[in-house]
Amino acid sequence: MARRSDHTREELREMALAAATEIVKNKGIQKLTTRSVAKKIGYSPGTLYLIFKDIDDLIFVMNARTLADMRVKMHAAVSHVADPLERLEAMASFYLDYGLQDIDLWRVMFEHRALGDAPFPEFITRETDELLLGVGQALKQLMPGMGDAELHQNTVALWSGVHGVAHLAITDKIRVGSDEAYHSIMQRQLDTFVRGLLADVGN
Repeated sequence: MARRSDHTREELREMALAAATEIVKNKGIQKLTTRSVAKKIGYSPGTLYLIFKDIDDLIFVMNARTLADMRVKMHAAVSHVADPLERLEAMASFYLDYGLQDIDLWRVMFEHRALGDAPFPEFITRETDELLLGVGQALKQLMPGMGDAELHQNTVALWSGVHGVAHLAITDKIRVGSDEAYHSIMQRQLDTFVRGLLADVGN
């Protein structure tokens, strides 16, 4: 077993997060414990508590990194799309595909609930806000007269629908056939929402 002096605190943090991610991807969240992470990196469980408060803290940091990875890749994937409606559709499609490619990481990101009364981490809220920033920018381009408060509400409402379709697909709660069918449903949901907003503006 490695000693604490074998790696710096930052190296241990990176090793633990990489190990936790691998465990979730290969075995599911049920197998993720401080003991399983410590064993994978060759340290005692006590060492992890020098870096993370508890397993929930580790999971929250891992989830924030997953959100950041998704955000960066999603925005890069749609950066060449000029039309705002097409960009929204491309972001929604990417969001669904990202979850389908790493189902267990997706599920722990949105389904994990910490024990006790610890407040929800602010750093995850910031990552979520950053993810939604591109969505809001596309909506603003479609409807430049929309005020900030209305824009925020519509952005959250729109993406809640996108997330709902993605969650149904990833958890397989409603069987509609292939992944392509879910993509079609998501595009219909998004287009209907946006066209409804445009109609309201027109009136």
